[in-house]
Amino acid sequence: MIANSKKIFEIALNLTQPLEVKEVVFELVEKKKELHIHLGFNKGQ
Repeated sequence: MIANSKKIFEIALNLTQPLEVKEVVFELVEKKKELHIHLGFNKGQ
């Protein structure tokens, strides 16, 4: 996905620190489109 896609999804999901989008993956699986949004947080926050 594009470089800003992480920030776009953080805004759309209304995520705030310490949560953040770690990875966004768009896949075509058996004629189905799948969007996987991996969330995470920074340790110690």
